[in-house]
Amino acid sequence: MRNVIVAALLAILLSPLSHAVSCGTVAAPLACSVNVGGVVKYTFSNFTLVSASASGGAPQYSGADIAIDVASGGSNTGLLTFSKVSNASGVVFLANAGGNTSFTFSYNVAIEAIGAAGVVFGSPFTVNLLTQSHVGNGSGVVQFIISTAGISCTAITLTGSTTSNCVVPGSQPTTITAGNITTLSGNTGNVSIGSYSNLYTVATAFGQGLDVDGNGTYSATTDGLLAIRYLLGLRGAALINGAIGANPTRSSASAIQSYLANLTQ
Repeated sequence: MRNVIVAALLAILLSPLSHAVSCGTVAAPLACSVNVGGVVKYTFSNFTLVSASASGGAPQYSGADIAIDVASGGSNTGLLTFSKVSNASGVVFLANAGGNTSFTFSYNVAIEAIGAAGVVFGSPFTVNLLTQSHVGNGSGVVQFIISTAGISCTAITLTGSTTSNCVVPGSQPTTITAGNITTLSGNTGNVSIGSYSNLYTVATAFGQGLDVDGNGTYSATTDGLLAIRYLLGLRGAALINGAIGANPTRSSASAIQSYLANLTQ
């Protein structure tokens, strides 16, 4: 699934976003949602500049400098792209040699209600980001942050031209608070970051199937054992003891039970 999502994101970023819709800026956001099959799947709101700072002659950015565009990334995905508003301070986020600049913004994303069109939205979704930086001149870093209580996947840090996924465990709230921290540090020369994107996709219980612990692999001694125990009526510690695989995105009894309940309803 990870490779499919990354490929979809790169295909979008390498092709013209003629279908993208402007959502204004972080300072003055507009109504922002993604429709899939005539149904509103994602609604983005409450864009807020949390903080901004600069030193060494680097520009300090405001919410009015951060443009927001939204588009469907294909299938069930919603793509948010953030870029520098073209104005007197340029077309990319920039820190000059010896300068530093940083800004943090947050927003809410609401996911279509559970059960709509037979799709279960209590299962994980994935977030991708892509950053670009002039290697050697300095460093450009973007962090993706989820600040909603109870979600363990809270940060991804990316440097250079990289992508990464953050799989949020099942049974998350239908609305979460997310955001980005962007930091640029000039060294021997200027360093810049162009546009970068947050890609959301709903991975339904039907899509993940019997990867019960959500670690990206299928195992008879973990996923299979969890399914059998659940069908036998075991719950709590009796359900999960010794049956969780490595690097799970679902590991608690409540998360496993919720996932299997959605899968078997």
